[in-house]
Amino acid sequence: MTPIASAQLAYDEPDGSGYNISMPTLPGCFTWGATGDNALTSAEDAIAGHLAARRVFGAPIPLEDPPAVDRGNDNAESTKG
Repeated sequence: MTPIASAQLAYDEPDGSGYNISMPTLPGCFTWGATGDNALTSAEDAIAGHLAARRVFGAPIPLEDPPAVDRGNDNAESTKG
């Protein structure tokens, strides 16, 4: 199965309240979470919803090579002060 979209943990909220995530291959698809792990879980839901909407409206589904959500490289928790 070919992965569809990778999630990128982009940055912390300026007030320290959470983490923002964007999916570069799915323009307009982004989410956030109070923790890095929560943000990645939210990203999985956002990707699923975004792809469902693309299917309903007949929009093309972009494909890419990286894994959909790489939980093995989640350093968000350790970098938050």
